[in-house]
Amino acid sequence: MKIAFTVYNLAFVSNWIERLMPYWENCEIVIFHIANLQGQKEPAIEGVKSYDVSSRSYSEIIDIIEHERIDLWINFNFRSLFELFFQRICALQNIKSVYLEHGFFSQNTLHFKTQKAQKNIWETVNRQLNFWKKYIGVLYHAKKRLQEWRILQQVYFKNNFKYSPFDYYFIFSQREYSLLSNVFPLDESNTSLIGYPIFSSEKDKKEATSAGLKMNGEVLYVHQPFILDGYATISYEEEKKYFLDLEKQLLKKYKRLIVLLHPRENLSTYIKRFADTQIDIIQLPNNYSCFTDKSLIIGHYSTALLYALYFEKPTIILNYPSVKNDPIFQECFPTVEDMENICTIDFQIDINKKIPFAGKENTYEHIAHEILLKCGK
Repeated sequence: MKIAFTVYNLAFVSNWIERLMPYWENCEIVIFHIANLQGQKEPAIEGVKSYDVSSRSYSEIIDIIEHERIDLWINFNFRSLFELFFQRICALQNIKSVYLEHGFFSQNTLHFKTQKAQKNIWETVNRQLNFWKKYIGVLYHAKKRLQEWRILQQVYFKNNFKYSPFDYYFIFSQREYSLLSNVFPLDESNTSLIGYPIFSSEKDKKEATSAGLKMNGEVLYVHQPFILDGYATISYEEEKKYFLDLEKQLLKKYKRLIVLLHPRENLSTYIKRFADTQIDIIQLPNNYSCFTDKSLIIGHYSTALLYALYFEKPTIILNYPSVKNDPIFQECFPTVEDMENICTIDFQIDINKKIPFAGKENTYEHIAHEILLKCGK
């Protein structure tokens, strides 16, 4: 079986594709990415065929797809023109398409990602022009051009994603199902609840459970790329001051502050920026071990907070400068409005939210097997 992935950002390769591959021994993997357009280094992954389509035309991409004879196409997102481009090709080429959830959605993020101009307007414009040049090929070569144009209008301009559905949906939990059923036509025949992947395998899950949890006096801050994505109006130096102010409050009760940097941020840059501080910067995507021994978890609305919920760790939601917190985890964790009160908060974790939010199983192994079970030949 040959499985293709749409890869908007190369972080998906290490965070997802390489984690699923060990459980797909008899499958060939192909990825279509835009590393050159994104200014990223093209990946070299053993056993994976990689195509950078940054400068390729619609016709060239179609030639590659027809040559590869793909059986199943997996998308991690549906909110950019780049992803819609491949989704429509799948529909027109009769390739089974799948949506695999990679992170929590909220009412504020369930809209078409038009790549609004942020820090570098010309990079944004260049990306969008690139996507449009490719997408014009879909409109021009489709047998039912008017229908394709109407689909584009509904999805891209009106956020009516139901006009371009996937063949199958793999969703984390009941909470996500309830939310996304307003976006796509989900039902029992085309949707599986797979659980947020905390562990690689069932073996890892059992070992972690048997080892038990510890409280080492350290605090883990779950970082989100608010500045990188243009959601925050502060600078990186102002963010540094925010962390230093946070550390000052935390040291009244805890030993140390550790920042778990988002996978899309540059680790070496952050380490240099904080070299003159006592704050540790780490980057361990999809690694549960950094949560199990911490005495406190701090975050905003990152999907990674599901680790804290799963391990029932004391967790608080904190405001980030110039960013309005999404209410995703308000049902699960207390919110601290004033940083000075961070050491006095009463932690009440609603463990009844664990399964509705994080789902069951919670392994990449289960997800990989479920995809083959539901969508294999």
